[in-house]
Amino acid sequence: QTPEVRNWLRGVCSGRVVLGANCYADGPLFVRVSMAMDAIIADLVENLKEKPVLAYLCTPTDAHVCTASSKQAAQDNLRKAPAWQPMLSAIMKFAKMGLAPNRVKDDQSSSLPVVDAIVKEQGPNYCLAKRLQHWRAILSRSKGSLVSSNVAPATATASVVSNKSFALAYKGMHHFKPMEVFQGETSNAVMLGLLVNDLRNPLSAGRPETALQ
Repeated sequence: QTPEVRNWLRGVCSGRVVLGANCYADGPLFVRVSMAMDAIIADLVENLKEKPVLAYLCTPTDAHVCTASSKQAAQDNLRKAPAWQPMLSAIMKFAKMGLAPNRVKDDQSSSLPVVDAIVKEQGPNYCLAKRLQHWRAILSRSKGSLVSSNVAPATATASVVSNKSFALAYKGMHHFKPMEVFQGETSNAVMLGLLVNDLRNPLSAGRPETALQ
């Protein structure tokens, strides 16, 4: 029903509208629904008289370019971690997540640190689906659309805690400072605030006229 949804939206959208790509499904269905959303968004960006605003909720379990200050904070927290945490990690052979050895170069050839927080247990379909959203956000912003693309905090949603491993991990997350798991209501309020900021703040990074590092 992707064409039908696209046609309906083209008929009802007038003025500036905010398009939120927030659908989710397990496994390969997530890729399929993400491709459907992407096709609809791509068409509306090209054909609506006024460019739509795109709104994405990025996952924290991904690879993200980060700031130098956040890199330093992560390294400081690692040094302050209690001795049992690295010992437990070595015994349990946990998947390593943290600052990736690779660096991204900006236009001035300066290195930008990357945090690699991809969780392999979420599978390649999840990673691919979220990558589609990143690329559409970048491409649409380059074509003049305002894009609100913020990283949501770890949240105890029904889809996440339905996985027993994730449910157990979330229950023990508070032992790994400063990690914290949010409830859905809190995350919704925080992310809505960030969306409103992107819509109203003339200096928001989501605005295509704002220069990015």
